[in-house]
Amino acid sequence: MKRPIFLILAFLTLLSIIASIIMIGAVTGDDLLYMDSTLGMIYSVSYRWVILASVAFIIAWIAIIANRRKIFGNKVKPLDREAAEAEK
Repeated sequence: MKRPIFLILAFLTLLSIIASIIMIGAVTGDDLLYMDSTLGMIYSVSYRWVILASVAFIIAWIAIIANRRKIFGNKVKPLDREAAEAEK
């Protein structure tokens, strides 16, 4: 993947994690009862979707890292075999 895509994905991941922390804090306890009705409705309706988006972004990062390690691992193994054969 290109570098701008990584930066955009990193920005969206951080933004969704921060938003989910803020929304969970706002929705838990009695804070929702004393909040402005419009803002409270926005928080109560969208906090689950923001949490799901955060989890999806984290899973995407895990998949990207696993894929890059797999590709890197495939490149390293033949070199190790060649080095082991050269030592024999």
